[in-house]
Amino acid sequence: MRKDHFCGRKSNFSVTALKKSSNPGEINESLHKLRGLVKSDEPKLKKIRASFGPTSETPVGILWDSVNYSCSYDSLFTILCEIWIYNPKSWTKTFYSFGDQGKILSEGYKKVIRGLETLENVRNDVRETLKQENSDLFPSGQTGTDIRDLLSYFFTSHHNINLGYHRVSCNTCNFFQNMDNPPERVMSILDGTYKSINEWLQQWLEEPSICDCGSPMATYRIYDQPPSLLVFSLNTTRVSISKTIRIKGSNGKFTVLPLRGIIYSGGFHFISCIITPGKEVWYHDGMVTKRNCIKKGHLTDFTEDSLKTSVEKNSSGELVEWQAVVVIYSKK
Repeated sequence: MRKDHFCGRKSNFSVTALKKSSNPGEINESLHKLRGLVKSDEPKLKKIRASFGPTSETPVGILWDSVNYSCSYDSLFTILCEIWIYNPKSWTKTFYSFGDQGKILSEGYKKVIRGLETLENVRNDVRETLKQENSDLFPSGQTGTDIRDLLSYFFTSHHNINLGYHRVSCNTCNFFQNMDNPPERVMSILDGTYKSINEWLQQWLEEPSICDCGSPMATYRIYDQPPSLLVFSLNTTRVSISKTIRIKGSNGKFTVLPLRGIIYSGGFHFISCIITPGKEVWYHDGMVTKRNCIKKGHLTDFTEDSLKTSVEKNSSGELVEWQAVVVIYSKK
């Protein structure tokens, strides 16, 4: 995977006042104030919605930093903001479980919707903590950050909390053994043996093998609680992007997570595709579209195979084919 070689004005609007208002017209007017696109390249805050429902509103992008190249952060945090904004209370709790960076990001998003901070400053705050932990992986300047390192550090809890268990068992001879490497939030797909992400995931959750007794057995990876968010790092171009994935829980029931974001790589740069709960598809490039997100259509307009790539203009105005490298699924 390539490294990204290219790797405000405060609002007076009060989200607290919005929540306290019982007048539907006032709420709608207030939400309208939170929308709209910032056309200027000046460091002004683009107002983002405080809607908690799956409404078709414009996502907000993060402006690329031309001094300290930031596209890996911009692409990931733009998608996460679109996920967080639909249920801040629930997602703040989830983000806290990611560790220090998740806590800083969620608290930063709260300040943004209150008009107290910009998304760019929130990004920089998270970035600074990562740099303090590992300046080689998360440098300043124009060196760039590998998106895989960012995923690993951001989504891996530092509290040694297991999300489930990894077990080999045989029903014939009653053999079972707990294994290392329990299921996590971030998974890497290394080859194109399986047709789609969901097909790969089903095999990963329950991998068949043969026991020493000669009977079929399986390696199980079970989440204790249905995960609210899963991230896949793609190291192959052959696996199609499933629009939903299914995860079997410890109670035997399946949880379905819809597609919420794709990060693409091309020309030593990262861009993002955001999918809203209403299945609208938006494109963002902090270098080209700035804070604006461009609507690409509805998810039904795309096949799972076509989502593997995205053809967009680069900063020079040339059409570039971008390859999917990160895919994010989350609950609504």
